[in-house]
Amino acid sequence: MANYTRGEVSGRVRGRVKTLCLDMAALERFEALQGQKAFSAIEEMRGDDAGFATLRRLVRAAMAKHHPDATLAEAQAFIAKHADKIRAMLQRALPEPEADEDVAESAPGKPAGATG
Repeated sequence: MANYTRGEVSGRVRGRVKTLCLDMAALERFEALQGQKAFSAIEEMRGDDAGFATLRRLVRAAMAKHHPDATLAEAQAFIAKHADKIRAMLQRALPEPEADEDVAESAPGKPAGATG
C-alpha cells in the first residue's frame, strides 16, 4: 500500500498495481539514468520545460523501490494512465517552497528579549 506522506502513489498498469516512491534513492537513480541533477529536472517539469524522456526516467526511478525490474515501457504506461498521480507524488515528496511574502506574513513578531 502506498505511503502518501512519503511521496508514494499507486496505480494499476497492465493489470498490476505499481507503486512509485520518490525518495532519495529514487532521485539518485534518476540522476544516474538522466545525467542531470534531479531537482533541476523537477523544476523543469513544474515549468513544463522537461521532455517526455525525462519524465519517463523519473517515473522508472520511482518505481524501482517496489518494482526493481520495472521497465521504461511500464513507466510510460503509468504516465499515460496516471499523470494526476505523478503530479501528486511530486507535490508530496517535494513541495514547492513558500513565497517570501507568505513566510514574512507567518513569521512571529520580535524575538524574545528584543528591545526597541
